[in-house]
Amino acid sequence: MSLTNFNVHLDRPETLETLAKALNVSPDYLKSVIEEPDPESLYRVHKIPKRRQFLDGITRVRVVWEAQSPPLAFCHKAVARRLTTYLEHNVPGFPHPASNGFIRGRSTKRNAAPHAGAKYVVSLDIESFFESVSRGTVENALRQAGLKKVPAQILATLLTPQGFLQPGLAASPTVANLVLAPLDEDMARLAHTRKLNYSRYADDLTLSGEDNLPSLNELAPIAARHRFRINAAKFKASTRGQRHTVTGLTVADEGGPHVPRKRKRHLLRELYLIEKSGIEDHVTRKSGQETRQQTINRVDGWVNYVASIEPNLGPRIRAQWGAICRKEGLARSFEGRRFDVLRDATWAIDEMECDVEGRHCLALMCIDVLDVPKVTTAVEQFRTSLIQDASMDPSKHRYLVEKGLHWENLTMTQRIAFVEILSGLPFRATCAFAPVDDDYEGVYMTLLKKILVQEMLGADDADVTVLVEQTDHVSQTLVQATISEGWRLLGELVRRHPASVPTTNILPKGVNPLLPVADAMLGVLKGFIDFKSQEPDEKFRAYQTLKMHFRLIFDGVHGKVFSSSKPMPMASSTTSTSS
Repeated sequence: MSLTNFNVHLDRPETLETLAKALNVSPDYLKSVIEEPDPESLYRVHKIPKRRQFLDGITRVRVVWEAQSPPLAFCHKAVARRLTTYLEHNVPGFPHPASNGFIRGRSTKRNAAPHAGAKYVVSLDIESFFESVSRGTVENALRQAGLKKVPAQILATLLTPQGFLQPGLAASPTVANLVLAPLDEDMARLAHTRKLNYSRYADDLTLSGEDNLPSLNELAPIAARHRFRINAAKFKASTRGQRHTVTGLTVADEGGPHVPRKRKRHLLRELYLIEKSGIEDHVTRKSGQETRQQTINRVDGWVNYVASIEPNLGPRIRAQWGAICRKEGLARSFEGRRFDVLRDATWAIDEMECDVEGRHCLALMCIDVLDVPKVTTAVEQFRTSLIQDASMDPSKHRYLVEKGLHWENLTMTQRIAFVEILSGLPFRATCAFAPVDDDYEGVYMTLLKKILVQEMLGADDADVTVLVEQTDHVSQTLVQATISEGWRLLGELVRRHPASVPTTNILPKGVNPLLPVADAMLGVLKGFIDFKSQEPDEKFRAYQTLKMHFRLIFDGVHGKVFSSSKPMPMASSTTSTSS
């Protein structure tokens, strides 16, 4: 479908208000963040020890920034998604063909592939890269990409809380690729002139070929032209017969990149030992270097990574590791985060029936309300404005007064107005759907469990209240029991869940102003599912306006599980008839 890559034109906004609208965030909130006198107070700063050992004995750390509050994390993710889409559509050649880091469909394997079998390989990286990307550099890059002055300044301020780009923030990889694009152009031009291959992964640059490779002295001025410095200590040149590696992969074989033999042998040996003696014995033998769960996570990560690089070895080790996990009940998981103060979290859950590709389905929506007073006030003000509308149909007016907002009772004009209000409110909408036949309650509970797992994993620093819209098709007692049991089991398995059992309130329609948000998001989703045209209409635009809020985690029609960190994908083949 031609509408799959529907574009938001970030070159049009000229003010903070219009920029905030394009990003689906509140103007007041965006203003408060960029004007915060102590921006560092808004973030957690993690210092992760680097694995590489240095001769001076000093342990180096990798600094990673994380937004402390869910609204700020949502704001950064909104910038990352909107900016990435805009740049891909409006900046010719972005991302640069030689760039492979943090780009969908590109990887360390793609980065290493051009250098496979080369006689000479030169590897270098940029010294203190993130510190080199100043606020002014980011603003200038955004201006060059077409953004107006004020929006470019606002985004540059948001993305550089200490005056320079920070690793860990959602938009940092996209901005890094944008800032490095001119350097990529110069390096690619040099490579073309000398008949070499060039690629870049993050701030690691690689050139390879049969002869005429540049020296450090030749490359330094090129980097300097773009205000970067090459890290002389990490400059490496190797020739055939020596250890050729690019982004951790061996490229000595012209057949393609491979995981180094030593790494594969070590993984196969570890799988054998765990299979033979069990995970407990294996962890004990490692003399306390890792906890049991850290070992599981590490092995699981290496199995998936090696399998992604080595197609011949992948099925074997995945099957072997899968059998071990099933036998011993192992699963990848992470310990709960440390926090100083419990935050309050409120989730609103509603359901809808719809048809997807001829299958009658049940869709369940969970709204994670990131600022309850703000969302409550906005919804109530909108409802009040409708109640005071003298031209409203009497029957709909009576329903509105008695039972509150309901998407099905709103006119298209009212829906558009509600969507505009919702677009700037701080909440996230997690959705799952599956075919439903005779077992409505069973499908409801299955979807509820899937959503709860995703929501609870991210709420280990929260005291949670769950609001569930009452339905005659599902037992209230079973809903409450499922939420309590889900909390208990998740805690036993992965140790990441809310601080205490969520408080569950099952409410009739209209009692709480947060439930209409879930109802509206279901209505917008249904409108998108029903969309069949090649031309955008109001239903399609409503979905696009709120797309940043959506997360689809399970599509039971196609048996697909999606990442909970991404907005709903464009299901171009999905059609529906109204139910």
